[in-house]
Formats: sequence, structure tokens, C-alpha cells
Amino acid sequence: MTAQANISSLYNGVFTKKGSKDTWLQTSTGRRVSVLNPKPEEIFIEDIAAAIAKQCRFNGHCKSFYSVAQHCVEGAWIAEDYYKDNKLAKEFLLHDATEAYVGDIIRPVKVHLPEYNEIENRFTKAISKRFGVPIEMTKECKYIDDVMVTWEKRDLLPNAELWPSLPDIEYFNFRKLEGLSWEHCEWLYINKFRELFNG
Repeated sequence: MTAQANISSLYNGVFTKKGSKDTWLQTSTGRRVSVLNPKPEEIFIEDIAAAIAKQCRFNGHCKSFYSVAQHCVEGAWIAEDYYKDNKLAKEFLLHDATEAYVGDIIRPVKVHLPEYNEIENRFTKAISKRFGVPIEMTKECKYIDDVMVTWEKRDLLPNAELWPSLPDIEYFNFRKLEGLSWEHCEWLYINKFRELFNG
């Protein structure tokens, strides 16, 4: 048997079900999640927190490490503090949860990846059903996401050219944003989830 055949055999045996084109990934807690047909019962907040706490925003083009998990927690705080909206805070906390399973693809790349977007949408539906958050991102959540990008650009990215269509955030009077360790971010994310979802 050739080396290529060995690799093929291993791939088919480990990552696919016999006769299926579907593949799966193993999560941080040892669970198995279908890539093409994720089910709500396969989704766990511990897996989401562990993965996105270790993923850096902006493909790592930050002055220091700044995780997707911290982005989600900071935005959830905005929803609570400025909008007094628990439902919006829940949505924002989970709006990037798919990235625990499909990775964090930056906006300028994502628009060119229809197959990726289809797979991400399947995870969005599973996560929505699991935790009761909207499938379609609300306009309020999108606005907070843009506010977060503006805040992150101000404090964590090089002072290059301005990006189009970002909101003015001066009236928020935000503190200086600093990236936290992935361990701290994982802890923050889990605790914010428990607080918002009551356990």
C-alpha cells in the first residue's frame, strides 16, 4: 500500500462515516461534531469558550493577543451597560460561536467563500436552536459588532488608513482596550454565559 493510500485510508476511517462525504471534528472536551450536519445536541458552551478564547481577532494582526472570546464578552457588556438589553447581550455573546467550529475568517476573505458561508450557516442554525438566540443577526447586534471593530481598531491595530462605514464611538467614552490571556478570556466567557443564561 502506498503512503498516499495509507493517508487516504486513515482520513476516511477517522474523519468520515462510511459512504458519507461528511467529516467531523473533535472538540476540546473530546466530543465529536459533524461538519456538514451539526446538531444542537453536539454544541456545548465549554467547547465554544475553549476554542474562541485561543483565536486571535484580525488574523493576529493586533499589537498584542486579543481573542474572539474577549470581543464577545466586551460586546455583551455594551449590550447590558448601554442598551440594558439582556436578550441582545446573549445574542452578542454567541454571535461568533460558529468560529469555535469553522475558524475565524476575516470579513474581506469571507465574502469570497460561499461554501464556507454555507457550512457556517449550518452551525449558526444549530447554535441558535441550542441556546435560543436569533439565526439572523439583528441590526442592533451588527451595530455593536461595528462599534467593537472601531474600538478594537483604535486601541489594538496599527494607525493605518481609516476603514469605511465604521461608526463614531466617541460618545461611548471607552477605556483603553487591552488584550487578556486566553485562560482569562475562557473564564470570562463561561462566567458571562452563566450570568446571562442563569447557569
